[in-house]
Amino acid sequence: MTDRSPRVSIGLPVYNGQAYLTSTLDSLLGQDFEDFELIVSDNASTDATQEICRAYARRDRRIRYYRNSRNLGAAPNYNRVFKLARGALFKWAPHDDLYRPSYLRRCVETLDEAGANVVLCYPHTLLIDEAGHVYGEYDEGPVVCGATPSERLSRLLSNHMTWCHPVVGLIRTDVLKTTKLVGSYPGADHTLLAELALRGEFREVPEPLFLRRTVQGSSPSLHATPDIEERAAWFDTNRSGRLVLPRMRLAWEHVKAVCRAPIGLREKHACLRVLRTTPFAEYWSRRMLFEELRLGLYEAVWERYSVAALRSGMLGYLPHRLWALMSGIKRRDAACLKLAVSLPSPAVRLALLQFVVERLSRRKDAASRELLDAWYASECELHHRAAASVADVQRTRPV
Repeated sequence: MTDRSPRVSIGLPVYNGQAYLTSTLDSLLGQDFEDFELIVSDNASTDATQEICRAYARRDRRIRYYRNSRNLGAAPNYNRVFKLARGALFKWAPHDDLYRPSYLRRCVETLDEAGANVVLCYPHTLLIDEAGHVYGEYDEGPVVCGATPSERLSRLLSNHMTWCHPVVGLIRTDVLKTTKLVGSYPGADHTLLAELALRGEFREVPEPLFLRRTVQGSSPSLHATPDIEERAAWFDTNRSGRLVLPRMRLAWEHVKAVCRAPIGLREKHACLRVLRTTPFAEYWSRRMLFEELRLGLYEAVWERYSVAALRSGMLGYLPHRLWALMSGIKRRDAACLKLAVSLPSPAVRLALLQFVVERLSRRKDAASRELLDAWYASECELHHRAAASVADVQRTRPV
């Protein structure tokens, strides 16, 4: 590697990516625009990721491989590859996506032709499955453009983007340095796009050059973390076990992004007004925010600490309906079955299990019926006793 800085820096954060890493590296190294460096940050992978990366680094001097001593979480790892970049243009590259050979060249040409007011360029997106077969296209919606930051922010927030593909496009490094990069919370890519929109316009290359891999409708990494608490820990391992309020956090981060943007006070006021008038305004709904706060506190206090108390036998004298309420069983019958059979006292377990089966038997939805069928089919004697007791009650109950 020479001392001369490359034109483009590609940051590839990876954790346990052996399944798709080789195909991603091949597609990046096969670009017809060759003036780039590829920075790989291995987030303490436990599979063959390290061996794959080192083998590729020995073959191609454009690759710079780093390995974290522990798993930092996705957000710190994404930010690390950017801080190691030397190029005037930067691109994040998820370890499971693919890129057509002209991806970099077309994006660089577009940014060069557009001028400094365009800060980000991305191509049209195709969706591929686990085997790499194209099964559809993804419409990113209207391109973010406009003479003022408030116009651009309005266009961005008026588009309900499920996936923020532009954030892994080609970005001007000097502009990206003025943002907070990827935050350690779910939806941080939305906030980063808002920060970039406040600083300049976006451009879309019309050719389908980006191939986004999905597994059952989501990226392979996020598919393994469906729960919001697990997803928060996936973004940053230091936040594992903390209270998660995703909508409140995302709304507040957008406000902070507007306040710290390098724009005038009048435009900041206009941008804050945009946050209240676009479809994004649903994040400010009092009812929605209150409900999220209520459920978040319920998760943090009742489901976390009272379950530990139940398992230790500290609350064994309480009525079983109160146990059910405190353990979260009122909302999560499936989860409480596991809790119930782990309680130390057989009498306590039986009382709680009877309550669960009775609740499920009153419901008419398919999920409850499926769970109840599995319950009756269980070979556990305690299950049979609970089910039999509920069945006896239902037979004797007046119609």
